[in-house]
Amino acid sequence: MTEGQSSSGSSPSHGGGPAPGWYSDPLGTATHRYWDGQRWTNHVHGGQTAPASRSRQSHVLILLGAAALAVSPFLTWVNVLILGSLNLFQLLKAGGHSGTLGWAAVVVGGVVAYVAFAEMNEKEPKDARVLGILGGLISGIVAVLVFLALSREVHAAGGFAAMGLGPWAAIAGSAAMVLGGLTSRSDSSR
Repeated sequence: MTEGQSSSGSSPSHGGGPAPGWYSDPLGTATHRYWDGQRWTNHVHGGQTAPASRSRQSHVLILLGAAALAVSPFLTWVNVLILGSLNLFQLLKAGGHSGTLGWAAVVVGGVVAYVAFAEMNEKEPKDARVLGILGGLISGIVAVLVFLALSREVHAAGGFAAMGLGPWAAIAGSAAMVLGGLTSRSDSSR
């Protein structure tokens, strides 16, 4: 900024009146943008905020993916004509298994979501990135394997069962965690 020009935190109104000068960028692409007295110009000053914005978007993606993973065991995993809708816990119990797999998804999703939220405004977030990638890969592999086994069972039921939303939420949430972690990594390496 040159001397004599405004750098106040307020923005000029569009109706006229404010003196030409540097003001906080209302477009959010730089720290300051020049107001010529009638309109915003293309002259900007200060660092670009786009990488921080992308890092925040990556964390939001990790957060949403982790939340979907944590909620997925409570959603319907299979609809059975006679039994009705079964979530993952009910499905595991009906198969004579413990609910450990379902609780593991809840814990992994909850921990990754918490870390992603806690690091949302940090410039160099590392824990959410690593947890998003590792948690997403492991939970994604498990979700796909469970989905494939469940698909075979549903197909063998001859129309008496159908897949629910739960496995799709687990797979999509895991993919979002990995994608958010990978995009966050490329943002921080710039």
